[in-house]
Amino acid sequence: MESTKCEVKRPDKLLRVWVGLVFSLAIVFGLAACNSGPAMLVVDVADGIIIKPELIQQFEKDNNAKVILHPALNADAMLTKPITADVAYGIDTYTAGRAIASGQFEGYATPALISISTALKSDAQNQLIPIDVNYVTVNYDKNWFAVRGIAPPADLKALTDKTYFHRLVLTNPDNTPIGLGFLLMTIAAFPDGSSYPWQQFWRDLQMNAMHPVPTWNEAYGLQFTASQRPGAPTEGLHPLCLSFAAAPVADMQFNNRTESGIGNLGDIGFQQVRYAGIVKNTQQRKLAEKLIRPHRR
Repeated sequence: MESTKCEVKRPDKLLRVWVGLVFSLAIVFGLAACNSGPAMLVVDVADGIIIKPELIQQFEKDNNAKVILHPALNADAMLTKPITADVAYGIDTYTAGRAIASGQFEGYATPALISISTALKSDAQNQLIPIDVNYVTVNYDKNWFAVRGIAPPADLKALTDKTYFHRLVLTNPDNTPIGLGFLLMTIAAFPDGSSYPWQQFWRDLQMNAMHPVPTWNEAYGLQFTASQRPGAPTEGLHPLCLSFAAAPVADMQFNNRTESGIGNLGDIGFQQVRYAGIVKNTQQRKLAEKLIRPHRR
């Protein structure tokens, strides 16, 4: 009968195996440490929201983070499928109810909410945090009208005057929050049963050849004469644009001007609140909280 041999590893051989294993693990963990880098925060940003690059850069520096901004067509488009970002930024008055009902957001009881008007809050659980309040209105290019000796429109009704034929760029009420806000603004100004109801206003406005475009970014950034670079051609662009009452102030801040070249229609605009929400199951909860800064009003 052959004897069964049992191989016993020599201590020096075991030591070589152990040292090799430790060395390999050190390389693995060393590489992981080198590749860990800053924490990444993904943010869906709705159309109409402008975030200064320097603010993002400062946030990244202060928090050792990398912020990835994903522009969305509009707040409604954010909710057509499950949100995969860590934060949704720019949900508006008109889609807030749908956003809360979707169950995709976590409550955030930030202490800053103490100074927030109850009328601006979205729900008792604070699933959406108010970050901005603005008013939908029509902006006009002061210089364009001044050079031509034409008075800008004084109110909504004036927009239907032939003087402003082919002068106004709008966004569609069917798929943009600002477009819907403008529609609601006209309904409030020209209610059913009045001598001039809102349906007639829109018929007159369409006859006046207003120009609808898909997004606010396109309307304000590409089609509005006042937002073009100095000296850039403006042929075929429009001196009237559906936008926000804060546009003149934003124009001065973003372009370092002491006086804005943008004016607002005389009518009071329709209030639009913007919200930010922390998406459920985010791995960057603390970072998301730091990003959200509530509007103080």
